[in-house]
Amino acid sequence: PLYLYVIVRLLFQEPILSYYIAIIVTTFSCLLISYFSFLSIHRDQKVTAFLFSCAYSLSGLVICNNFLCADLGVSFSLIFFPAAFAGIYHWLKNGKYRLLILGLSGILLSNILNFVFIILTFVCLTLMNFKLINKQKVLNLLKSMLITGLLTSGFWLPAIKFGLGTKMNPPVLFQLNGINLFDYFQRALTNNITYGFTLVPVLGIVFGAIGYLHINRYLKQIYWFSIALILISSSLFPWDIFQNTPLKIVQFPWRLLVIPQLLLTYIFAIEGTRWLSKIADTKIKNWVVSIVTVGIVALCINTQLRTVDFQISSPEINYSLNTNNYLPSKNGVLWFKVTNNDEFNNLMGFIRNQDYLPVNSNNVFPMYSTHWGMNNDNGQTILFTMNAVPDGSNLTFSLSTHAKKLTVPFLIYNKNYQITLDSKRYPLRYGKNRLLYINNLKPGNHMIQVSYHDSVTKYSYLVMTVLGMFLTFYNSNLFFKLKKRKK
Repeated sequence: PLYLYVIVRLLFQEPILSYYIAIIVTTFSCLLISYFSFLSIHRDQKVTAFLFSCAYSLSGLVICNNFLCADLGVSFSLIFFPAAFAGIYHWLKNGKYRLLILGLSGILLSNILNFVFIILTFVCLTLMNFKLINKQKVLNLLKSMLITGLLTSGFWLPAIKFGLGTKMNPPVLFQLNGINLFDYFQRALTNNITYGFTLVPVLGIVFGAIGYLHINRYLKQIYWFSIALILISSSLFPWDIFQNTPLKIVQFPWRLLVIPQLLLTYIFAIEGTRWLSKIADTKIKNWVVSIVTVGIVALCINTQLRTVDFQISSPEINYSLNTNNYLPSKNGVLWFKVTNNDEFNNLMGFIRNQDYLPVNSNNVFPMYSTHWGMNNDNGQTILFTMNAVPDGSNLTFSLSTHAKKLTVPFLIYNKNYQITLDSKRYPLRYGKNRLLYINNLKPGNHMIQVSYHDSVTKYSYLVMTVLGMFLTFYNSNLFFKLKKRKK
């Protein structure tokens, strides 16, 4: 997902403006993918597809992920959930798997945890429809797994390389606490949500219950599956007993609600238009669709206004951030605003999270996170200015005295880094804490360029990705030609 934001940033330069433009692009992409994913299941129901794409893509859940959490990976993964769900449906029904590949690849490249959630959804729906599984579907599933692996190799291949190179910190652990169902339903009904489901899924629950006798087997399955996930994410489920198990990676059980948000919105659209079809007058139908659409957009705008109202009185980040003086929070949500480039650079320049940093670097994290190095001869701290360049960073600093050994605030994960000191190649050296260090530096201004080069891994995943794209778009024609030759 970062490539999109980088491209927009290069085009528009201004970081804050670029972020909002990128959000516009991702929202439009979500609308398109949601619309066509729905049409792939119900080809003649364009109005229903339109309502579904609007209700899902403009939901408060998406808005909060974009602006309150600003989690680019999670936000981007939401774009591909409709494609993944449609892909699961097509595979179960007739063994087709291209849309499944698109959905799973997009989610995996965006957010690992949401990928785990969609895989669990896939497994559960497969078990519910186990009688439909045959050898051809299993074969097609294996093909989709292979192609998805190839398409996402740009993520997992370097991740494995880094993971094997050094021991890293796991994600920060939080106390597993389920949601308060009464509170979350109340928030949904008043459109005052932060991380939970919205009003449309609640209506999906109501519509599904009213029309339960008329809906097909698939809708009944996803209806009960969604309700089960809501209950599991709540305090009714004993989350505390799983605090020291692999389930701790969930961190916040409300993250599971992304699946009910999608599936119940789907039921809302299906059942809503089924009732709409009973209206004989076309003009009245059009008016109802228009009113529902305006209502969905109004809920979206209302969520945005609530976010603005919440943040408008927050303090600006016009002070130096460090481990002891970080961003303020209010009601469990980070509460601050950035209004200019200096504040933006201040925000981006400080690292607070130690997730996936080398374990041995924990004791030097306060120094590293604020870009301070050290002259090991006399203990003098030195501020480094860091500028990103392709495949690395440029670090500039000023040294007042000679340094036999200078610790640089840059972490080294493996031996694939190349160091250039004042335009001359310099051997890679790093300590047990994984911080880069330089020997025998004279006083004055200096620049260190650190770049990462791993041609084997890079070209390997490039070849695998191209192969995956070829198999995705041309495998059907290829297999057809091979079968034709055999005949």
